[in-house]
Amino acid sequence: MNKKNRKHFFAAGWQNETGSWEIRSIQDYKGCLGHKATSFIPGHLNRLVLFEGFMDYLSWLVDNPFAEESVLVLNSLSLLQSGVEKAKDFEGVTTYFDHDKTGRNATKTFMDAIPQAIDGSPVYEGYNDYNDKLVAGLNSQYFSR
Repeated sequence: MNKKNRKHFFAAGWQNETGSWEIRSIQDYKGCLGHKATSFIPGHLNRLVLFEGFMDYLSWLVDNPFAEESVLVLNSLSLLQSGVEKAKDFEGVTTYFDHDKTGRNATKTFMDAIPQAIDGSPVYEGYNDYNDKLVAGLNSQYFSR
């Protein structure tokens, strides 16, 4: 390999329930090394929070560092039905899906299937998702100095 043609890439990885890795990069790369699946973090047995992707979960965690809820990260809205099945075991369920058309449809589908579910997305009203809200807040803190 010619060293002059070498490129360096950086990404963060998140393991899913199959042991595969969900990968995200600054260059907006999203993919999975292995089989696509949800990621579950056990916590409180009766309360669950759901996210489309792990960056939204990590952003939520900044605002909720002592949260005790169980967490389900779908890693893709194509796994929404799997999320519905897992959420049936919880009394309190809060979704944090995107404010785009696909996210809104997923919220409606989820809430129709799980009557006890509530939509937590108003906490980032004006932004597409939880991560966008966090980044905007960090940028305003940084640039207001």
